[in-house]
Formats: sequence, structure tokens, C-alpha cells
Amino acid sequence: NNTKACQNCPTGCYNCSSSTYCLTCKTKNYLIDNYCCNLTQYYISSSGIKSCHQCPSGCYNCSNSTNCYTCSTNFTLNNNYCCVLGQYPQLANGSKSCLPCPSGCYNCTNASSCFSCLPNFIMINNFCCRAGQFVSNQNGIATCGSCAFGCSSCSS
Repeated sequence: NNTKACQNCPTGCYNCSSSTYCLTCKTKNYLIDNYCCNLTQYYISSSGIKSCHQCPSGCYNCSNSTNCYTCSTNFTLNNNYCCVLGQYPQLANGSKSCLPCPSGCYNCTNASSCFSCLPNFIMINNFCCRAGQFVSNQNGIATCGSCAFGCSSCSS
């Protein structure tokens, strides 16, 4: 009596040769070391144990818990870290966090450099001001100053 029973493939695996050896992965999964992980996960093999771990919040594809390759929708990638649009990553005490971009800025690299502005704001020297304002730089801090009454544009 030599009967063989079918076994399930590992999670995310489309085709396998055993319950621990994957040959191809299902859609939205990737194959690494004959193991399948979801695209939003990264792979770890430690002491022969294979596992997938979730990428950080906002990260769509990553190599580990701190290195992101691509971000989810409405997030922006900056220094291998994902922040919600309108924020930028800051490294402090060995950990990254997201801080708000300057007022009127939609996408920035830091507190003083903007890539794009929110609606109703215009880009002036990598800074966002409303129409009828100018960029004033005092003590290294950029702010928007108001033009004289009746002017639609001006300079400091």
C-alpha cells in the first residue's frame, strides 16, 4: 500500500517541488532562494528558517526594514525612506521619521528645498509662496513676504 498524498505549496507559491521548495510564485510575489514573498515584503533567511517581513509603512518594495526602493501611492521616496507627500525624512538618534515640508510645499527634500508646490502656490527659488508674495531670506530662514498693495508680483 504505497499511496502518495498531495501537499500544499508554501504561501505565495504557484508551483513547487515540495512543501518547502518553490519553483514559481503567484502574481504580485517574487522568488528568492526558492521562497516566495509578497512585493511589499522583504526576505530573511536565518539559521535555515526562511521568512518574509512587511516593508515599513508607505513602502511598496524594500530590501530590509530601513531600505525602501519604491513607495506606495501618495508617498514619496527620499534617501531610501517613504514619507507621505508633503513630508520629508529626518534621521535622528539612529531612526528615521517624517517631518512636514515648508508651508505651501507639496514635495520637498528638506525644510528649505521644495520640488513642487500645492495648488495656488508658485515656486520661487525652491520655495513656495502665494501669488502676490516674494521670498525673503532672513538669517538663513526663507519666508514669504507680501508685495505692496495692488502688485501681483514683486521681489524683496
